[in-house]
Amino acid sequence: RELEKVMSWVMYIIAQSLRIDSIESHNASIIALFMCSSGSSKKPSDCWDIQPISDDGSIPNDIVAKIIGSRRSILFIEGDSGSLDLSLYRKIYNDYTVIPVGSCEQVIHTVASFISRQDLHHVGSAGIIDADGRTSEEKAALEKEGVYCLPVSEVENIFLLPRVFLAVAKEYKFNESEASAKLCSLKTVVFEHAERQLEHICLRYVKRRIDSKIKKIGLGSVDIASLSTEYVEATSTIVPLEIFENIKSKINKAIFQREYEEVLLYYDNKGLLSEVARSFGLRQRVFEEFIGRLLQMDPPSELLAAIMSYLPAVRPYPHS
Repeated sequence: RELEKVMSWVMYIIAQSLRIDSIESHNASIIALFMCSSGSSKKPSDCWDIQPISDDGSIPNDIVAKIIGSRRSILFIEGDSGSLDLSLYRKIYNDYTVIPVGSCEQVIHTVASFISRQDLHHVGSAGIIDADGRTSEEKAALEKEGVYCLPVSEVENIFLLPRVFLAVAKEYKFNESEASAKLCSLKTVVFEHAERQLEHICLRYVKRRIDSKIKKIGLGSVDIASLSTEYVEATSTIVPLEIFENIKSKINKAIFQREYEEVLLYYDNKGLLSEVARSFGLRQRVFEEFIGRLLQMDPPSELLAAIMSYLPAVRPYPHS
């Protein structure tokens, strides 16, 4: 009955305090109700702030609804709601509401759209994406826009990073010598896989670079002739073979010099997590379940501290 009473008040507030022409003037499909006072006034409009949320199509309405319903800053991530990385991010960035939005391009777009939406700035937002071989300059530019990069090309590969792997080994009761030997074996596997799949790694990298560059082209022409000229000029700097040879040389060098973490910056292979599980004689699913339990431990395990040591310090926009 208490819920029915609350809902009756909500319906009364909407009916009495918000006009249809107000909704239309804001092009709103979502109405936000913010409690501004818990006083004894019997007039509902004195207790609630009613705000139409504009629908400009820049952010899906289901995401907008989650933003409105959050009292914490928002962290947009890649992936979906069923992924291991979602539980990982929620544990590491526990002062954020973590929302998966799909690809890295969608994370970048959603953060940029949020920044342009003043009506959502009751909380801040930021985004985290995979490294995907981005340069230091590109990472710095993204950080200025509120988007931060991981130190690996796939978030699952965080568990291949030395401090994280050794922390997992410790949880499995291996001594330092045994853990170091297992890490050395894992590195050898990664280098061998990367060398064997080098052409494919480089090709995927080139595709991502071309896709990223094309999406940055600002086509502002008003006729087909100027549009053709603009397109040719913008794409003339994109040379797939040159990009391919450059990245192949860089990864080859990292493999030859045994620069393990450098290889993980470019090696976009989610299957490497199964190699970590295999290091401990486990199937991947069993390993993931074990990691999930470790992340929920209270007090936090050493694994959590090891993971945090690699992840970026995120600052939400608007800055508080």
